[in-house]
Amino acid sequence: MQLQIESKHLYPDDYDMNIVFDSVENRKKRSLMAKRHVEGLKIEREELE
Repeated sequence: MQLQIESKHLYPDDYDMNIVFDSVENRKKRSLMAKRHVEGLKIEREELE
């Protein structure tokens, strides 16, 4: 395997990496929590092995 493109050229500096590494469900929860407090709403991260 050979590197074809440097990582700095893959995504712009202001790119939201949560889109790549976070689930749709967690991104929706994060967006909702940014707007208002939601009692009992939690975001849980999965452990990567």
